[in-house]
Amino acid sequence: MKGLAHAIALGLLLALSSGAMGGGAPARTVTLDVKEADVHNVFRLLALVGRVNIVVADGIKGRVTLRLVDVTWEDAFAAVLVSQGLGTVTVGNVILVDTLAHIEQRNRLQADVQARQQEAAPLVTVLIPVDYANADDLAGVLAEFLSDRGSIAVDTRTNTLLVTDVAPRVERIQTVLRQHGSAHGP
Repeated sequence: MKGLAHAIALGLLLALSSGAMGGGAPARTVTLDVKEADVHNVFRLLALVGRVNIVVADGIKGRVTLRLVDVTWEDAFAAVLVSQGLGTVTVGNVILVDTLAHIEQRNRLQADVQARQQEAAPLVTVLIPVDYANADDLAGVLAEFLSDRGSIAVDTRTNTLLVTDVAPRVERIQTVLRQHGSAHGP
């Protein structure tokens, strides 16, 4: 254990002596030379050098041996992540480190929750007058923005789209039309 503490201290000294924490330097670089260091301690060192907040998941275990000379802390961080089969999720100004499998699982759960929320959301209907385009032509193109519950009808007499869907999808369609100058409105 004493050798591990020495390796981390040596890495920190090397990082500090390389100017990694120098005032105002745009790219913080680090020189690290550690052998069989606990990955948690390496992430703590990189957080210190990079002046970032890093949280490592409880289940992360392992040792890392590395020799890096004058690399950005981001490259050192990425190298350790890849070597350990890990990934990150950023929440505000905190970098969460976890296994790729856990990150993927978390992303799938979030997508499922969003899908269920969308399924339960009430439908809204809006009339969107169309300028400088044929509403019939636009309806087919805009269908890709609809949820499974959404629909688009066309009033050819007034060249107006009748869009029914959950609010975020309707807002997205309105934004696309405004960006392309095909619809007027707020």
